Amino acid sequence: MVTLKRLKTLLLGLAVIIITFTIFIVLPTQLPPAKSISCDKVIWACSKRGPPIKYHTVIWDEPIWPVVETPLGAFPRFPVANLLVEEDPDNKEKITVSGYLLYATIEEPENGGLQMSVISPKGGLPHRTIRFVVTSFYGEDSIVEKAELTTDMDGFFITDIEFEEVPDCYTILAIYDYEIIVPQNPKSPVEIYFGCSAPYTTCEGVEREEEEPGIPWWVWLIIGLAVVITGYLLWWYIRRRRRKPTIKVPEEGMEVPVEEGLAPEVPEGEAGTGGDIMRIEVRFPQIEDPFPNVWGSGEPLTVLIRLKDKNGDVIPSQPGEIDWGDGETVQDVADGEGQVQLEHTFDIKGEYTISASYTDKDTGKRISSWRKIRIVDYREEMVRLFNEMLETLNLMDIHIDPEMTAREIEILLAGRLEGVPRGTIRRIVAGFEEANYSLHPVARSSYESMYLSITEVLKNAG
Repeated sequence: MVTLKRLKTLLLGLAVIIITFTIFIVLPTQLPPAKSISCDKVIWACSKRGPPIKYHTVIWDEPIWPVVETPLGAFPRFPVANLLVEEDPDNKEKITVSGYLLYATIEEPENGGLQMSVISPKGGLPHRTIRFVVTSFYGEDSIVEKAELTTDMDGFFITDIEFEEVPDCYTILAIYDYEIIVPQNPKSPVEIYFGCSAPYTTCEGVEREEEEPGIPWWVWLIIGLAVVITGYLLWWYIRRRRRKPTIKVPEEGMEVPVEEGLAPEVPEGEAGTGGDIMRIEVRFPQIEDPFPNVWGSGEPLTVLIRLKDKNGDVIPSQPGEIDWGDGETVQDVADGEGQVQLEHTFDIKGEYTISASYTDKDTGKRISSWRKIRIVDYREEMVRLFNEMLETLNLMDIHIDPEMTAREIEILLAGRLEGVPRGTIRRIVAGFEEANYSLHPVARSSYESMYLSITEVLKNAG
């Protein structure tokens, strides 16, 4: 069953890789920057500040916030972004782009009511950076240029763009990025300015012959490798299934291969001792269910080895050898209770196979059993678990923006996962912050707490 589960896991992973790269889905793994996860910027409850003030921004071609006329009067509205683009009549290769970066307060309705959000225009947003991305097209070729400029005291910006030659058409994208401002006064609220962008194009209605973009070579390479690996695994698995799992009585000193963790049984009467073949159990008493076989580097790992016959009776005082999988071995003899308890420290991260080999005194057969252990840095493992959780939640239609901070993720999950206690989500975020930003050693207890909390979140999200 262990082999079958592993095969299913590998095939599922390969299927996900193929589908993901085929339809060009990229799951970002960027971590939130440290400066955006500070208590002052994210947790309003950490200080005496009130709720944050949220501002809507728009790039508009006039300095006055647009309004809509109704029978009850004129009211501010959410405008469609717009740039003012003027061509130079004396120079066809030059254009002038201008506009205003306007902002307004957004007052959300209380208690999720049916009232609409109230917009209170404030004017131009001064001294803010506007990024430009200009793409000019010349037949089948295109040139992309980028630039930045700063708004003046009234939120106004203007720039000249010169092309190398008159393009067939061009597109312009002006961008203002999301911004959080924390005042020096701890009692003042935090200000949040939502980002915006304004597109402009002359390519609408322009017929341009373009080659259909083909699938990149690296996609075909990945698909090919995945198909080859999948085929090999299926061939290997089918070949093993066709073998008859019978165990013959080996010659003296011959080693009997076994599955992970437990040596196989022999039918009664098939072995020379009437079936009392030795069984070896390899266990990690420090790792309890439901935790995987993961242990921290530099920490002593306890390994318990038990020797029993097929009837479960103890086989005492058997000579054997323990191979730690890192180049070190130890010779040992099982005690009167048929067990050996040893400690070993792995200093280098990686996956190791711990194997135990014993010689049955009655039959002279060499019996072995093994179990794998993955050695990690708990700090890195907790960050990996956090990012893996975000990727899984994205696949479950709980979209998490890569620019969101850990605390914003906490608020989002608390609202979407009603069956998960807020304290469980809080432990996940606290564990991520401890692993990613603290300087003190991260203990296994923190890893176990985060692992259990993430398991509970994913169980309820599914």
